[in-house]
Amino acid sequence: MNTNIDIKQIPSKLGHSVSKLKKYRVFFFILAVLIAYSYVVLQIQKAITIEPTETQISEKLQDLKRTKIDQDAIKKIQDLESTHVEVHALFQDARDNPFQE
Repeated sequence: MNTNIDIKQIPSKLGHSVSKLKKYRVFFFILAVLIAYSYVVLQIQKAITIEPTETQISEKLQDLKRTKIDQDAIKKIQDLESTHVEVHALFQDARDNPFQE
């Protein structure tokens, strides 16, 4: 094995190696795109599976304001429903199928 390397021979040897690699530039480009795509997919998957901590959950629950339904309003609506036939039918239809127009 020749261990003497002439500095003048380095560019010609590198040029020869680079010319061999030019044949595979499309392959290397596709490989780089696939690696980048895989990295993005893994990062998205990692971001999706992150669960909030118990303190974050409790903070959000404390920020929520519970709506309080007035019992008098409920009673009035029920009275109106029982006295008026069209309103009764409208409420009953909405209960049976809320997505029907």
